[in-house]
Amino acid sequence: MASFYIVGGAFVLWRYLPPIWNLIVHEKNTALKIVYYPFSRPWEKWFRIAFKSFIFLFFFVVSAYLHWDNYRNDSYKVPQNPGLANARDFILLQTLK
Repeated sequence: MASFYIVGGAFVLWRYLPPIWNLIVHEKNTALKIVYYPFSRPWEKWFRIAFKSFIFLFFFVVSAYLHWDNYRNDSYKVPQNPGLANARDFILLQTLK
């Protein structure tokens, strides 16, 4: 599950890794070259918002499904049957076998 977010983060940060490497490892002053596309036409603005919303909802829905599936299949295998009748708090252990 964590690798899902690592791959997404690496995809976003990929173009900024060389300047970050120069700043941290080589200790050089670095200016990021950020290119922002001018969304001047109305359909481009709507497409940008729709695409961002789709990506966010896709990751949110997939993450929610994976959490629900993990909960449903009980990956920790917690016992679901009752143990000793009327057993509360601590049990006195006389012998350990």
